[in-house]
Amino acid sequence: MIQAPNLNILTDMKLPDITDIKLDNGANVSMMQFGTLPIVNMQIVLNVGSISEMKDNQQWLSTFLANMMKEGSVKLHGQEIVEIFASYGGSIDISASDDHLFININVLSEFINEAIKIVADVIRNPRFPKSEENRIKNDLLRNLELMLVDPQSITSARLNKLLFGNHPYGREFPDSNHLSKFNNFMLIDFYKKSIKSSESRFYLVGNFDSKKVIKQLHESFGNWNYGEGIKESVPKLMLPGQWSLINRENALQSTIKIAVNIGQFNIENYHSFIVLNALLGGTFISRITTNIREDKGYSYSPISHLSINNNDCFWIQSADVSTEVTTDSLSEIFYEIKKLSKNKIPKLELDGMIMHLAGLHLIRFSTPRSIIGQLFHVDEVGIERTFYESYISSLKSVDEKSIQDLMNQFFSLDEFYIAIAGDKKIIDKKIQSMQEFINLNEVSF
Repeated sequence: MIQAPNLNILTDMKLPDITDIKLDNGANVSMMQFGTLPIVNMQIVLNVGSISEMKDNQQWLSTFLANMMKEGSVKLHGQEIVEIFASYGGSIDISASDDHLFININVLSEFINEAIKIVADVIRNPRFPKSEENRIKNDLLRNLELMLVDPQSITSARLNKLLFGNHPYGREFPDSNHLSKFNNFMLIDFYKKSIKSSESRFYLVGNFDSKKVIKQLHESFGNWNYGEGIKESVPKLMLPGQWSLINRENALQSTIKIAVNIGQFNIENYHSFIVLNALLGGTFISRITTNIREDKGYSYSPISHLSINNNDCFWIQSADVSTEVTTDSLSEIFYEIKKLSKNKIPKLELDGMIMHLAGLHLIRFSTPRSIIGQLFHVDEVGIERTFYESYISSLKSVDEKSIQDLMNQFFSLDEFYIAIAGDKKIIDKKIQSMQEFINLNEVSF
């Protein structure tokens, strides 16, 4: 017989000291000494992303920007920079997201100051070579073609459309004609109007000489006063209780994505939501995964997660299931949601999940890159870093009542947003006949 884990052995961790400074231009720098290896990870966060693409013909312009920045600076070409960073024992990567552009570097400690100089040159004097425009645009067009036939991509995009409508978050895919017209002039204009240097953030974790690094950051970025900073539009959430089916003729699988709005971020219930998600679908041993994967074999890798930001937050469940069991899978997902809302949660299950989450928490502070991710997360949602130092105690305080209160408050079926990609001729009528879908509104785009 499996015994319930002893949660009394779990204790909170103390974060290493974090040094926070502001550069002369207002940008924030956070630094942590970590580990014994002579390596440093640095992440620079710029305030430009999909949310900056205010016009339809700008969609994916932030991705185009990230790829063009990889081509280097006026002084150093992209391939030269790659080779230099390789000689520094590390690498550099640039990527765009919904809200930010990230520049990630890792180098041996002795080269961190030189690496900062190079990155500053790329940011302040991007090359944006016209000679590479067509190649990079063609890459984007190929990626678009692939995404348009990828069930995960099209279902995620449809779910975002259901949630956010015509807001930049809700646009499904760009028009290929718009992508084809991206050019150097658009890029320079977008870069200047989107970025605001004072809102940049710098994170450094590893072994390095703090005084020398601070001095170098001041020299490289302190007088960088650039950009206008677009006033980002706050997304207005669409009405819940909607579902949409994307036809994938003769598809052997259906892709299901379900979202529910769990309100604005609230530190008071955040830990309860973390445990709730882990129990319901967020771990390999969660209820939905155990049901439709382990017990019934409907799906290979169902998973849920919390989407947390400064505005509305969401619980999102994803699953790829065999076409013939699409409605059966949906029924089992709804069954597990209702069950967690109403039935007693066994102590063995609850304590075991808290123990599991406590272990994951410690793992997230085991590498410089993952630590940067954790620091970025709390900064992004605007909470104190002491959140991590009381994290395990807060998990241990989560009980059955707090979870079920949240389930009953937020997880009503008429509050769901559901996107499905699959063979319409086989699954459409079956879905419409499900009791759970009778009061939902089907939306076509």
